[in-house]
Amino acid sequence: MLEKKAHRERASLIVSIVAVVIALGSALFSLLQTRVSMRALAINEQLLELNYLPSVEVTYSDHRINTVNKGKTNLLIWGDRLSDQQPVMEKDPRLVTPGGSYYILAETFEREVMQKFPDGSDTFVPFEVYIQTENTKKYMVKAQLLVKMKSGVPEIHCQTLSISPWEG
Repeated sequence: MLEKKAHRERASLIVSIVAVVIALGSALFSLLQTRVSMRALAINEQLLELNYLPSVEVTYSDHRINTVNKGKTNLLIWGDRLSDQQPVMEKDPRLVTPGGSYYILAETFEREVMQKFPDGSDTFVPFEVYIQTENTKKYMVKAQLLVKMKSGVPEIHCQTLSISPWEG
């Protein structure tokens, strides 16, 4: 009889230990699942963020400085700055849809260039555009205009240099 009682107590202890091990394993598995879910959420947020990254090209043609939205979402243009001048900021931003563009007439800039730079000269002129993405992040697009004076007429080429966060 004592032997049966001792056997039952050992069996009960083993069952209790197994139950505790199962509970710990279940808790560890839940913790691991939570970590995996949190990592998956972070990855999904990063993937979503990629849709909002701006892709902008600044070009020059037909007496215009063009800002072209090559990204997947709308952009807002808040303003721009040419050379060492003060930035020209809009009260209300300009919307540029994906594949669309916004231009600034450059006739005044061209006249200025013709007066300032001698024939045969090559000059780089910095240009900045201040934009905001649909997820409200602000960026500065830096470009440079290469002005080549040929026979008193400016030949203007543009190169987009960088897009970086802006604290505007």
